[in-house]
Amino acid sequence: MPEKNVSYVFNDTETTGLNINFSQIIQIGSILTSENFDQIDTIDDECQILPWIVPDPGAYFTHKKISTLNSNCNKTHYDLIKEIHSTWLQWSDSSNLVHITYNGHKFDEELLRRQFYWYLLDPYITNTNNNGRADMYVLFQLLANFYSDEIKTGKNENGDLSLKLSDLAEANGISAEGAHDALEDCILMVELGKIIKDKAPEAWKIFIQGSSKKGNLDILRSEKFCLLGEVLRRNKYVYPIYPCGQNNSNQNQIIVCDLYFNPEELFKLKDHELLEQLGTQGGAFKLVSINKSMPVTPLSSISKPSSYLDLSIKELTRRANLLKENFEFSERLSELLIKKQKSYPPPKYVDQAIYERFPSDSDRLWMEKFHISTWQDKTKLKEGFEDSRYRELASRIIALEKPDLLSDDENEDFSQFINERLFTKGPWLNLSQAIQKLEKFDSDDSDHLKIKNALKEHLQNLEKTNSA
Repeated sequence: MPEKNVSYVFNDTETTGLNINFSQIIQIGSILTSENFDQIDTIDDECQILPWIVPDPGAYFTHKKISTLNSNCNKTHYDLIKEIHSTWLQWSDSSNLVHITYNGHKFDEELLRRQFYWYLLDPYITNTNNNGRADMYVLFQLLANFYSDEIKTGKNENGDLSLKLSDLAEANGISAEGAHDALEDCILMVELGKIIKDKAPEAWKIFIQGSSKKGNLDILRSEKFCLLGEVLRRNKYVYPIYPCGQNNSNQNQIIVCDLYFNPEELFKLKDHELLEQLGTQGGAFKLVSINKSMPVTPLSSISKPSSYLDLSIKELTRRANLLKENFEFSERLSELLIKKQKSYPPPKYVDQAIYERFPSDSDRLWMEKFHISTWQDKTKLKEGFEDSRYRELASRIIALEKPDLLSDDENEDFSQFINERLFTKGPWLNLSQAIQKLEKFDSDDSDHLKIKNALKEHLQNLEKTNSA
């Protein structure tokens, strides 16, 4: 069987807010391209707001998607999420996909994962079955540190370094007039990708290599040592690093040592002293995740690597070799990291519980059966899930899409759930909080007033049609 080609999928979302557990995607843009950035297919779709989601005024003043506030937007959130999931699966039939976002590993991807999960769909399709995922925000940290002559970094209104997508686009001669629209932001990413691949091909190569766990491991192990280039609070930082341990409770997390710290001195430290150095700002050890884009590059991918270093490559290589040879120290660090891990209580709400555990094989099969069944049969199947999370989510889907198929008691439970989200205080935005936020936005600008009035009408309608 011939090996599949690689294609890129550039993804962006617009949402009701910034809370990844309780906000909702209202627009998805997705562009499928070849490795040469030739456009193959595209998605650009909006949907209605779910009845229990309160829109954050700040989000709407940014993206201006007031069309999603009224009933003229015919597509439901359920339909939108199913559509993007099935389309991505279809695209992956003929290509291995690299899903590319901008700051998506912290936001867009996490939202998409959760909303796939809400609708009993596989949340991990962007980095399973030979697909990968890559975050251009991380790539621009590398570019800012090591390729500033080839690719320009953005500047904000004060002239400081900016990694905002629109600022980066403008700095590299791309109009960002349509920024904060999901499809337009995808187009900005495509255009930036073309420039990067042309002017800094080694950086693009490392970026794509790092879209898989194996690729990131190969990067970390590929050289005498690697360079980590970060941008924190508008400042650039470069560290020579070498992997020296792994989180035994999370195999995706790798401990790397900042080689400016002499390993011979680190070996002498007591456990409590090592813990102080582990994963803290300015400490000797940093944590990188191999299941996400890392701002890490091999020495061979950049020209004149010694110009970025405060010690000679010979000395840093010696230090890396000391770590490589001290297996016992690596084991010690791995064990100490477990002690440093915080324990968190289990999530209170099903919306947050995506990472609580993977579904059983039985529940995976039941999800497939649920999706291909009639709505009438779905009402019977919803109680067949082993995991209570999926029973609750299945009931929510039916109540949302086909409330007439539920009993009076089930519909009453759903109404109480909506009222809880709209009127009570919790980790979500409620109506009272949204109204207070809206009152703080004040402007005579006509577009601003149009958005404010649309939000005010939507919030008032939610309040009228639901009872506390």
